Amino acid sequence: MKYAFSVVLLMITITSCHLDYEDNQRLLIRGAVSDVENAPFADVSVEVYASGNFLAPRLFIPPFFGSLKNDTDLIGRGTTNNRGSFEITIPSPETFGVIFAIVNDEESSLYKQDHTSILLNEINAIEPNSLVYTLPKFELQKIVNATFIGTRSENNSDTIELRLQYPPIQKMIDFSNIEGNSESELLFEKLLPEENSTNIVFKTLQHSVVILSYKRINKGIVEEKEVEISANSNTNRYEYEF
Repeated sequence: MKYAFSVVLLMITITSCHLDYEDNQRLLIRGAVSDVENAPFADVSVEVYASGNFLAPRLFIPPFFGSLKNDTDLIGRGTTNNRGSFEITIPSPETFGVIFAIVNDEESSLYKQDHTSILLNEINAIEPNSLVYTLPKFELQKIVNATFIGTRSENNSDTIELRLQYPPIQKMIDFSNIEGNSESELLFEKLLPEENSTNIVFKTLQHSVVILSYKRINKGIVEEKEVEISANSNTNRYEYEF
């Protein structure tokens, strides 16, 4: 009985269910934001969070293990200055999984509605220099309403199954896996026999390239193709003739 009680006390001692912070240590996160023309982007919100998963023990149910519980704290916020730069001082977490930041958050009063939001994930994967995390410069790209117009030029008896792949309007940069940060949205459509065209409306980033993949089907696949398409810069229209 004494042994079991000691185990419970030990679990209470070593199991943390929330984020803790160093009393006398602060970290600095600095970076810069520009537009696609590399001009400084002022008055952009930047919010920094600490997040971790912690074991919530069930003390009276052997073997005293519980489920993982997430704890996330807003630990710093700031805005970019006239040079597009920001510096945010944050407390140093003692126990955490990741430090992340959101640039141009939709919930912010400074939200730039026609520009992308960026999630900067696992900032703590960067090697700090004297307690300073220096981030690379980020582009805040413009969001546009785009249209894909696909037109059939021959073989009206074929069915055309198509897929559009394009950049999402919200970006994520994961500093623990920089090479794997490529993300895309997918749209699927089917052009049935005797249908001559299809119009697909979607939101994407201005001047982005979309990838069209399609299959032409008539008693089996008679053609498969993948092409990159650029938009008309004045109308944000992507056009392709099958």
